[in-house]
Amino acid sequence: MNQNKERYKNLLRSILTGFVGGFFFLLGFMLCYTFNFIDKNLVKLIPLYEVLIANQPFLLKLIILISVVSIVSISISLIYYTFLKRFANLWISVLFGLLLYAMIFLTTIFGGQKLDILHFNLSTHITTLSLFILYAVFVGYSISFDYTETRRNPSNTSYKS
Repeated sequence: MNQNKERYKNLLRSILTGFVGGFFFLLGFMLCYTFNFIDKNLVKLIPLYEVLIANQPFLLKLIILISVVSIVSISISLIYYTFLKRFANLWISVLFGLLLYAMIFLTTIFGGQKLDILHFNLSTHITTLSLFILYAVFVGYSISFDYTETRRNPSNTSYKS
Protein backbone atom coordinates (compact mmCIF):
# COMPACT_ATOMS: atom_id res chain seq x y z
CA MET A 1 0.00 0.00 0.00
CA ASN A 2 2.78 2.42 0.94
CA GLN A 3 4.67 1.64 -2.28
CA ASN A 4 1.57 2.45 -4.37
CA LYS A 5 1.17 5.71 -2.46
CA GLU A 6 4.77 6.66 -3.21
CA ARG A 7 4.33 5.74 -6.87
CA TYR A 8 1.18 7.89 -7.01
CA LYS A 9 3.04 10.82 -5.42
CA ASN A 10 5.87 10.43 -7.94
CA LEU A 11 3.36 10.47 -10.77
CA LEU A 12 1.67 13.62 -9.45
CA ARG A 13 5.04 15.34 -9.02
CA SER A 14 5.93 14.34 -12.59
CA ILE A 15 2.70 15.92 -13.83
CA LEU A 16 3.48 19.09 -11.86
CA THR A 17 7.03 19.09 -13.22
CA GLY A 18 5.66 18.78 -16.75
CA PHE A 19 3.28 21.68 -16.21
CA VAL A 20 5.97 23.94 -14.75
CA GLY A 21 8.45 22.91 -17.44
CA GLY A 22 5.91 23.66 -20.16
CA PHE A 23 5.13 27.03 -18.65
CA PHE A 24 8.81 28.00 -18.54
CA PHE A 25 9.33 26.61 -22.05
CA LEU A 26 6.51 28.83 -23.32
CA LEU A 27 7.89 31.80 -21.38
CA GLY A 28 11.35 31.25 -22.89
CA PHE A 29 9.85 30.77 -26.35
CA MET A 30 7.86 33.99 -26.04
CA LEU A 31 10.92 35.93 -24.86
CA CYS A 32 13.01 34.59 -27.72
CA TYR A 33 10.18 35.38 -30.14
CA THR A 34 9.91 38.91 -28.74
CA PHE A 35 13.64 39.55 -29.15
CA ASN A 36 13.62 38.08 -32.69
CA PHE A 37 15.76 35.04 -31.94
CA ILE A 38 13.00 32.88 -33.44
CA ASP A 39 11.61 33.36 -36.93
CA LYS A 40 8.10 34.77 -36.90
CA ASN A 41 6.91 32.21 -39.48
CA LEU A 42 7.59 29.35 -37.06
CA VAL A 43 4.57 30.27 -34.94
CA LYS A 44 2.26 30.48 -37.95
CA LEU A 45 3.03 26.90 -38.98
CA ILE A 46 0.97 25.56 -36.10
CA PRO A 47 -2.29 24.44 -37.77
CA LEU A 48 -4.61 25.71 -35.05
CA TYR A 49 -3.00 29.14 -35.07
CA GLU A 50 -5.22 30.56 -37.80
CA VAL A 51 -8.39 28.97 -36.42
CA LEU A 52 -8.07 29.48 -32.67
CA ILE A 53 -5.44 32.07 -31.96
CA ALA A 54 -4.94 34.56 -34.80
CA ASN A 55 -8.02 36.77 -34.33
CA GLN A 56 -8.33 36.57 -30.55
CA PRO A 57 -7.48 39.22 -27.95
CA PHE A 58 -3.99 38.94 -26.43
CA LEU A 59 -5.13 37.56 -23.08
CA LEU A 60 -7.19 34.82 -24.72
CA LYS A 61 -4.25 33.94 -27.00
CA LEU A 62 -2.07 33.61 -23.92
CA ILE A 63 -4.58 31.39 -22.11
CA ILE A 64 -4.97 29.13 -25.17
CA LEU A 65 -1.19 28.84 -25.61
CA ILE A 66 -0.59 28.08 -21.93
CA SER A 67 -3.33 25.43 -22.00
CA VAL A 68 -2.07 23.71 -25.14
CA VAL A 69 1.60 23.81 -24.12
CA SER A 70 0.74 22.56 -20.63
CA ILE A 71 -1.21 19.58 -21.95
CA VAL A 72 1.56 18.67 -24.39
CA SER A 73 4.21 19.16 -21.70
CA ILE A 74 2.37 17.01 -19.18
CA SER A 75 2.11 14.29 -21.84
CA ILE A 76 5.84 14.53 -22.54
CA SER A 77 6.66 14.36 -18.83
CA LEU A 78 4.48 11.25 -18.46
CA ILE A 79 6.31 9.64 -21.38
CA TYR A 80 9.63 10.46 -19.70
CA TYR A 81 8.32 9.14 -16.38
CA THR A 82 7.19 5.90 -18.00
CA PHE A 83 10.34 5.08 -19.95
CA LEU A 84 13.32 7.05 -18.64
CA LYS A 85 12.77 7.79 -14.94
CA ARG A 86 15.40 5.28 -13.84
CA PHE A 87 18.22 7.08 -15.65
CA ALA A 88 19.44 9.85 -13.35
CA ASN A 89 21.87 11.11 -15.94
CA LEU A 90 22.04 14.57 -17.43
CA TRP A 91 22.99 13.26 -20.87
CA ILE A 92 19.86 11.12 -21.13
CA SER A 93 17.83 14.30 -20.66
CA VAL A 94 19.91 16.14 -23.27
CA LEU A 95 19.34 13.30 -25.73
CA PHE A 96 15.62 13.42 -24.91
CA GLY A 97 15.65 17.16 -25.76
CA LEU A 98 17.42 16.43 -29.05
CA LEU A 99 14.79 13.79 -29.80
CA LEU A 100 11.99 16.29 -29.12
CA TYR A 101 13.67 18.83 -31.39
CA ALA A 102 14.05 16.23 -34.13
CA MET A 103 10.41 15.20 -33.78
CA ILE A 104 9.27 18.78 -34.24
CA PHE A 105 11.56 19.81 -37.07
CA LEU A 106 12.06 16.62 -39.04
CA THR A 107 8.63 15.02 -39.04
CA THR A 108 5.14 16.05 -40.01
CA ILE A 109 3.86 16.94 -36.55
CA PHE A 110 2.07 20.13 -37.56
CA GLY A 111 -1.06 18.82 -39.23
CA GLY A 112 0.65 16.99 -42.05
CA GLN A 113 2.76 19.97 -43.11
CA LYS A 114 6.37 19.19 -43.79
CA LEU A 115 8.54 21.82 -42.16
CA ASP A 116 11.17 23.19 -44.48
CA ILE A 117 14.04 23.25 -41.99
CA LEU A 118 16.28 25.10 -44.44
CA HIS A 119 13.78 27.97 -44.53
CA PHE A 120 14.57 29.12 -41.01
CA ASN A 121 17.74 30.99 -40.16
CA LEU A 122 20.51 29.58 -37.96
CA SER A 123 19.43 31.70 -35.00
CA THR A 124 16.01 30.04 -34.99
CA HIS A 125 17.53 26.56 -35.01
CA ILE A 126 20.06 27.28 -32.27
CA THR A 127 17.48 29.00 -30.07
CA THR A 128 14.80 26.32 -30.41
CA LEU A 129 17.33 23.52 -29.95
CA SER A 130 18.57 25.23 -26.78
CA LEU A 131 15.02 25.66 -25.50
CA PHE A 132 14.20 22.00 -26.11
CA ILE A 133 17.39 20.85 -24.40
CA LEU A 134 16.78 23.13 -21.40
CA TYR A 135 13.19 21.93 -21.17
CA ALA A 136 14.16 18.26 -21.38
CA VAL A 137 16.95 18.65 -18.83
CA PHE A 138 14.60 20.35 -16.39
CA VAL A 139 11.79 17.83 -16.81
CA GLY A 140 13.96 14.75 -17.16
CA TYR A 141 16.41 15.41 -14.40
CA SER A 142 13.67 16.53 -12.01
CA ILE A 143 11.67 13.36 -12.60
CA SER A 144 14.74 11.11 -12.37
CA PHE A 145 16.00 12.84 -9.23
CA ASP A 146 12.61 12.56 -7.55
CA TYR A 147 12.32 8.89 -8.50
CA THR A 148 15.85 8.11 -7.25
CA GLU A 149 15.38 9.96 -3.97
CA THR A 150 12.03 8.28 -3.32
CA ARG A 151 13.52 4.84 -3.96
CA ARG A 152 16.52 5.62 -1.76
CA ASN A 153 14.48 6.78 1.21
CA PRO A 154 10.71 6.39 0.72
CA SER A 155 9.79 7.66 4.18
CA ASN A 156 11.64 10.96 3.73
CA THR A 157 9.91 12.62 0.78
CA SER A 158 9.62 16.36 0.55
CA TYR A 159 5.84 16.23 0.03
CA LYS A 160 4.09 14.79 3.05
CA SER A 161 0.38 14.12 2.93
